[in-house]
Amino acid sequence: MTRMFHIRRGHEGDAQGVARLHAGIWPDEFPDDAAYISFWRWLFQEYPGSEAAVLVGEAPEGEIVGHSALIPYRFQMHDKEYQAGFVCQLMVKEEYRKELLFPKLETSFLRDYPQKGIDFVYGLINLPQVLKAHLAFSFQSLGELRVYARPYDLHILARSYVKNRALIPLLSPFLSIASRILHRSRPRRQAGLEVWEFTRFDERFEDFLVRAGSCYPVTTLRTTEILNWRFCRAPGREYLMWGVSEGASVCGYIVVRRMSMQGFDTLAVVDMLFPPHRRDVGKSLLHRLHQKALEAGAAMSACLLNPHDPMLSTLRRCMFAKTPAVFTLIFHSSRQDLRPAPFKDWHLLWFDHDTV
Repeated sequence: MTRMFHIRRGHEGDAQGVARLHAGIWPDEFPDDAAYISFWRWLFQEYPGSEAAVLVGEAPEGEIVGHSALIPYRFQMHDKEYQAGFVCQLMVKEEYRKELLFPKLETSFLRDYPQKGIDFVYGLINLPQVLKAHLAFSFQSLGELRVYARPYDLHILARSYVKNRALIPLLSPFLSIASRILHRSRPRRQAGLEVWEFTRFDERFEDFLVRAGSCYPVTTLRTTEILNWRFCRAPGREYLMWGVSEGASVCGYIVVRRMSMQGFDTLAVVDMLFPPHRRDVGKSLLHRLHQKALEAGAAMSACLLNPHDPMLSTLRRCMFAKTPAVFTLIFHSSRQDLRPAPFKDWHLLWFDHDTV
């Protein structure tokens, strides 16, 4: 039986229908439809200066059976500013997955996004079948970002990864010793730097954001207005934020969210910024992260990063190790004069992701 639908631009009135679609696919991600609607409005209608491109698939009786959208991130690429669209919240109701709903959603937004003033579309994909689907529609795969993690509780990790349960009691004494070593092996707080907690990005950060942002050839634009939208106005999320200053000057910050990742209680590094040559700043930030992880009893802390990113050397010195988890960076542009920058130049974290 062929199921009928049509594709159209989404609007405010679709939020309830999109929430029901989301709950049918990921029932445990939000407590109720109202929570998802608040998230949807924030993500797609409140980004400073522009509104997202949203498409829905609608059945004849009015039910929303498909959804795809682009967050309108501003982007810096080799000293030029672009309007980018981050592809996210792709959803197709199960009964429609054998129809042409996904191909029509994909071709529609690839055709229409230049009309919204978007120069290119990018995404971070961690599901092989979704990656394959995007690559079939002219997206380019630029490279794989990795998740780097720093463990704290080896007992929890062992219960998840050691298949022979009988070995766990035998390993327990060694795991306890190793966990204590990990707890004590903390990044050193660097002399001359002050670490402080804050709840909002204010004028203190403005000069720093320009200076530090220019250190990375390709990155999402960060301004105080954008950062406050991302971390202070996101409904239902609690972010911890610490800054580092040297005298009167801000020289770095980190934003962390405590959440479950792969079933582990994790402190996710959602955003972190410091000039890459200032390893002392990075270590001070990760020292505070380490303290918080021990206070919270977290199993690990984790950070998404390009393996070529100059920030990675600081993470490795602070005992972050590569995990099997990867996110593939995909890119699409209809502009003949716009080609993607080399993968090694892209500075991306979970700041760009919609669910972290």
